[in-house]
Amino acid sequence: MISQNKTFMQPKRVIVPLYTQNKLEILIDENSDVSIGQPLMTTAQAIVYSPVSGKVQKVLKNRDKDNDLSFHAVIENDHKNTVHPSISKLTTEALIIRYFQGVHRLESLLYTSDFPIIINTVFTNEPFVSLDPKFMEENSEILYKTLSQLHTLFPFKEILILTKEETAHYFKDFVDLPTKVEIVEPEKQKDYAYKRVNSYFNEALVKKRPYQYLTMDSILKLHDMITEHRPFIFTYVVISGDAVKQQARYKIRIGTPYSSLKRIFQGYTTEKPMTMTLNALLENISIMHESYSITHDIYSIHIQEHREYEQYDCISCGRCNSHCPVGIFPSKIMHYANQNIYLESMQSHKCIDCGLCSYVCPSKINVMAFVKDAKERIRRKKL
Repeated sequence: MISQNKTFMQPKRVIVPLYTQNKLEILIDENSDVSIGQPLMTTAQAIVYSPVSGKVQKVLKNRDKDNDLSFHAVIENDHKNTVHPSISKLTTEALIIRYFQGVHRLESLLYTSDFPIIINTVFTNEPFVSLDPKFMEENSEILYKTLSQLHTLFPFKEILILTKEETAHYFKDFVDLPTKVEIVEPEKQKDYAYKRVNSYFNEALVKKRPYQYLTMDSILKLHDMITEHRPFIFTYVVISGDAVKQQARYKIRIGTPYSSLKRIFQGYTTEKPMTMTLNALLENISIMHESYSITHDIYSIHIQEHREYEQYDCISCGRCNSHCPVGIFPSKIMHYANQNIYLESMQSHKCIDCGLCSYVCPSKINVMAFVKDAKERIRRKKL
C-alpha cells in the first residue's frame, strides 16, 4: 500500500506524443498559441489535445513510452489554464463522450442507460498497490457526486462498488443511487476486479461482451471534467520500487516529461543497473529510456535494481488455473508449449494478459509468458 500522496500539476513545459510521423496530420505549428482541450492532430483513435495553455516551442521527433519514434509537441505552460473556446459549446454529456479515456486497459464506459457498472475502490494497480483507506475517506464525497452526475446522464441499472471491509461504511449514504456494496478480500487472492467483471457481466472478458467498469482514478478524472467543464488534464501515477527515493502516489499533469518527474521524487537510491516497468508489473512492459512523457494511460512506474529471479519446477498445484479470470488453463498451455505444441483447443486467445497466473505461482514461473507466446504463435499460424 502506498500511503503518501503528492501533486505536480504545473510543469514549465509539457511534451505531448502525437503518435504520427506524418507532419500533415499535425494541426499546430511552432510558436502557435494553444489552450486546454485544443486538438493537436487531424487523425487519431482518441483525440490528442493540449493539457495546458501556452505556446508551442517546437514539434520534434522523439521516442514515446512504447519506444516508437513519432512527432511530439513541446508546449510551454503559461499557467493560465485557458480552456479552448470550443469546449464551452459542448454539453457535459458530449464532453465526456468525446474526451474521456479510461486509465486502465480493461476500463469501459458505454454511455448507455439501463446497464450495470462496477466501481473498483480497492486497487490502483491490481494486484500490487491498493488504495489507502484514508484516501477513500477523503474522496467518498467526490465518488458520490460523480456517480450521481453520471447516473443522471447515463442511468445505470445498478452500481456495484467493490470495497474492503474497513471502507464499506463510506457508502452507506448512497441511498438515492442504485448502489450495491460488495466486500472483497484481495489479500486472499480470490477477489480481483478482473474476476468480478467477468462473472458479473456473464463472461464479458472471455466472450468479449459489453461491460462497464471504472477505477477510482477515472472517477476523479470524470469529477474534474464535470466540475471544471474541460477535458481532464491530470493522471495519477504510483512511483514505487527499491531504487526510488520517494515512493508515493503522484497527481501529475499529462505531458509532464519524465525528467521533470524524476526531480520531484528526488531521483534514485542506487547507481547500479535498474529495471523500469510501466503499469502492471506482470505485463512486463519495461522501458529502456527516460525521454518519454506521462500520458493518460500510465498509472504506475516501478523502478528497482536489476535482479535475476530463481525459477523452480512446476509442482502442478493448479493455482494458476483456479485464479484465471477467463477460465483457461495456463499450466496446461505452458506444459504443451514446453513440448513445442500449440493447440487452439487450449483457447490461449482468451488471455487478457492480467498476469495473475504468474503472480500466484509458488515456483515463481512467468506462466503468462508461455500463454502469450502460445497466443501469438496460433495467431500467426492463422494469418
